[in-house]
Amino acid sequence: MMRAYKIVALMFALYFVAVSLAHAGGHGGRMALEGPRTERWLAGLPPEQQQKARIILEEERPAIQELHYRIRCKMQELEGLNYDNDIRPDALSRLGWELQKLRDQLHDAYQRVHERMRQEVGVEFVRPGRRGCRSISQFNHM
Repeated sequence: MMRAYKIVALMFALYFVAVSLAHAGGHGGRMALEGPRTERWLAGLPPEQQQKARIILEEERPAIQELHYRIRCKMQELEGLNYDNDIRPDALSRLGWELQKLRDQLHDAYQRVHERMRQEVGVEFVRPGRRGCRSISQFNHM
């Protein structure tokens, strides 16, 4: 009986991680580094800086899109486990660690964009935040 409670508690914890990552993973199919806020930000730059910034965004976009795809796949895997009564507890912890690793990789990718903008273009793309999912989502709203 206690094992069932532990599994349910772990499922809820992983669900909340997945929901946080979903919010970090793009909105309505629009990938990070794209969208109206990014376009407004780019439009406010002088033409030379705008061109450099667009090049950086295009170069970094594939790696970020790949991470978003991998996060979505892990979240689908988590959702599939949600209805499996015979789930092994180690499967949940493995999935949780994998989601955390992907979250950290995504944060690092956005941090790389921020640093490149600062060093190569001389502008602040976004202010870097803390390491949580909320800091990742600040990049998606640009």
